[in-house]
Amino acid sequence: MLERGPCLFTPARWISWAGHFVALLLALAAFVCCQREAPLDLLQVSAVLPAEAQFGDAVQVVGDGFALGNSPTVTLRGEVYRAGQAPVAVEASFHAETDSQRELSVQLVRDLQEEFCGGPETASHATFRGDVQVAIAAKAPGAPPVTGTLHGAVLELYPAVRTQIAEDRQAALGREVLAFLGVEVARADAGGLSVIRVAPGSRAVAADLRPGDRLVRAGGVSVLQPSDLMPEPARVFEVGVMRAEVEHSLLVDADGFSPRPPASLQWGALLVGVVALGLVFFASPATRVLAWLTQNFVAHRRLHVRVTSRQLSQPRPEASSVGLIHRLGGGIGLIVWFGIAAALFSPLLRRGAIDLTLGLLTVMFGSAALLGVWQLVRGGRVGPRWSLLKGMRAALLHCVITAPGWLAVLSTCFETGVDFDDMVRAQGVAPWNWNAFANPGLLVLFVLLLLTALPRFGRSAGHLAGARPLRISWGGRRDSLLGWLYLCSMSAVAAIAFLGGDAWPGELSSSSRTWFVPSFASSLVLVTKYTALVLAVAFLRALCLNVTVEQWGPVSLRICLPLAALAVGVAHAWRSLDAFPPFWHWVKEGFGPISVVAAVLGGAVLAWRVSSHLRRSSPPALSPWI
Repeated sequence: MLERGPCLFTPARWISWAGHFVALLLALAAFVCCQREAPLDLLQVSAVLPAEAQFGDAVQVVGDGFALGNSPTVTLRGEVYRAGQAPVAVEASFHAETDSQRELSVQLVRDLQEEFCGGPETASHATFRGDVQVAIAAKAPGAPPVTGTLHGAVLELYPAVRTQIAEDRQAALGREVLAFLGVEVARADAGGLSVIRVAPGSRAVAADLRPGDRLVRAGGVSVLQPSDLMPEPARVFEVGVMRAEVEHSLLVDADGFSPRPPASLQWGALLVGVVALGLVFFASPATRVLAWLTQNFVAHRRLHVRVTSRQLSQPRPEASSVGLIHRLGGGIGLIVWFGIAAALFSPLLRRGAIDLTLGLLTVMFGSAALLGVWQLVRGGRVGPRWSLLKGMRAALLHCVITAPGWLAVLSTCFETGVDFDDMVRAQGVAPWNWNAFANPGLLVLFVLLLLTALPRFGRSAGHLAGARPLRISWGGRRDSLLGWLYLCSMSAVAAIAFLGGDAWPGELSSSSRTWFVPSFASSLVLVTKYTALVLAVAFLRALCLNVTVEQWGPVSLRICLPLAALAVGVAHAWRSLDAFPPFWHWVKEGFGPISVVAAVLGGAVLAWRVSSHLRRSSPPALSPWI
């Protein structure tokens, strides 16, 4: 007997090799950092004048050593404070012009107004606190730039574009803040707001605010108008006052002013939301269906293990394992999948006269209509005769099954149209910004759209509860060309309308799509989403034990179709939460991350339960209903 040599791929050796690899990377990074020359801090930056500026205007940077010949760059690096909001870290660079050895002229471009002051509808005064750095590139190639930094700079920035609605809202907020605190103020000559009167028993009295004090700061915002006193969502906020030419910091009770929860509660709300969605899911009939599907999966895996062990002892050609091609429907399914994948992969179709999404909708509608006709012809056969009544019943069941899918697609088309680029731009890049996770109504519609391709077209095996064939068929040989055409076109439309389309790895503009690399990458991601949906529906078909149209039709009529109509109403009502108080807007924006985290945790728990039940002889029970 030959003696087995030592194994080279032990866990200890893997850990050792990984440690050496990490050490090599760290050494290489340290070498590169040491070779990079640091910038020369030779410039002197004294002040930025004026201290108050509006976007679109120019400010002067005062210092020394600016006339070096090359164009300088001024960078604002610090935090921006706005009334009622948490501070935001910013780093923005502006091109400057050299006026003299001691002065630079910097144009505050309006393109950066939203980053500092917000959009036109919500624009307000902002206070920048941080560093102002001036950098002048060296003339010699590869030489470090010459820099100078002003630390602790304070700039008051005002929006250039501001609607009358935003101004009226700020004035109303100012009156609400003064009434909430219980003070009367007037504009002070030295800057800030002077306290004229303090209401007895008010929050201002509890914070030791006195008449004659001058309000100069609220959090990090310089107080220039009453709306600057608006606190961010918190229990207390800090107010800076000048009293006898000495600045004091007072803590004012702000609990109850803002209906928005504090930002520190977001992680807690995420946990509570995930638990709430989990309780709703496990209290619904979906857990019973999930347990049934899991039992089928475990039964298939055990059957596969028995067949594999039998093959090892006595090979049989008919007991060959099922590969990816069979899961894609065999030869017919593979051809259909490849045709739609080629259409999704072709960037030229998006720039042509034929819209890609409209073409996919036409294929989806046409294949569904032809399947309905096929159901009319085949469903009416009763022995040697054909019954119109039975044929119409079979066609009607097919229409009932596909109706939730049309409601799902139309609910997104009503908002963005049927153009591919419009659907992509209406969704974000992150998964919680996709339509599938945008609100509970669209999430339900997305699931119902996938369920329209669940039943297969074949002879009925009785009621759905008795659909228990001896073997789960993972292949698609029983499916016709029309069946796979509907499945693949439906998966492509679902990937575009509900999974963000090709909006990855970033938002690609129309001009950047003409470049090959980003267009190829976005098309590859879209084809990956489409293929994953095709495989997922085919996998679900196998778990459902080849449910036929006759078996699924009553379920769709009683559950899926009413649920789709209700989900359409929920989807459109969910968007109206923006008009309600900020708390509901916060709830609306948080549903996406909560649903994504819940889906990931649910998938992990399901995989763990399935793996544990595979080692048992008794059937699994994921739900107390089973």
